[in-house]
Amino acid sequence: MVTAPSAKTPMIQFVERKACPACACTKATELLQMPLASNDITERIACWYESRVPQNSFEINSYVVLECQACSLLYTRYHLNDDAMQELYVHWIKHSTFDEAAETRALALVRRSVNLIRHLVKPTSGPHIRVLDFGAGLGLWAQEAMSRGEQVRAIELSASRVKQMIEDRGLDASQVLRADDVDFDFVYMSQVLEHLPNPLSILREISTRCRNGAMLLVGVPNGSRTRRNLSPAQLNWNEIDPLEHINCFNAQSMSAMTRRAGFRAAMPHDAQSLYGAGVLTTLWAYSYLTGAPGRFFVKADA
Repeated sequence: MVTAPSAKTPMIQFVERKACPACACTKATELLQMPLASNDITERIACWYESRVPQNSFEINSYVVLECQACSLLYTRYHLNDDAMQELYVHWIKHSTFDEAAETRALALVRRSVNLIRHLVKPTSGPHIRVLDFGAGLGLWAQEAMSRGEQVRAIELSASRVKQMIEDRGLDASQVLRADDVDFDFVYMSQVLEHLPNPLSILREISTRCRNGAMLLVGVPNGSRTRRNLSPAQLNWNEIDPLEHINCFNAQSMSAMTRRAGFRAAMPHDAQSLYGAGVLTTLWAYSYLTGAPGRFFVKADA
């Protein structure tokens, strides 16, 4: 159902998804439908985006969550169109800033994952490991990887963040992949796939730019328990919401998507050291036991 457009404010337009964005299955079960004008949603959006979103201009009236009958991905039926998505990530969203203490804490977490790179993959041409940070944000992870001698490409939707990464951090950054972005050994995607209207197509594109045996590290919110709490009274907006987190993964849906994109689950024998093998074993076991989706994957042989 579509509301009448305002004479002053352009309508915020949405796109309806008719297939699962993780596995392309066209069969889905509707789990939740809420009016976008409900107090829970309007208050959440007003608070989180600091009243920058003109909610009375939404083209649609309902927030609908579907579950794919094939891979169990939870996803929103409607997502913002390209123009509205640009508004969301450039103007509406809160852009994180770090004071010295916060950046120190963030760097400690970043260094843990960067430390793993050479325990998991080795250079295939020359001394450098070719690394892609897709959805690089402020560039902390990419800068840390570059400081260790890796050859890093950073991709980020926000033009202002790309400019900041280039000028302040000296990174090779852009908003889109270039034709020469190929033969990556390691791909880092943290807090990205839950935001994308078509995550499978993006992963397929990245897969074509990776060498066989390249490692992919995926971090997304853990949606393994979201389905059982999917009611207006219990919604966890960090897992799925009307505008931003439009895909909610568990281990099954993540495995289905990465497999279709040309990746397989990383196993201990894929690592380059005993420490790396231990990390892969621990994460695989945690995912198997809890249903958590984020972990390492390997580009499978063509």
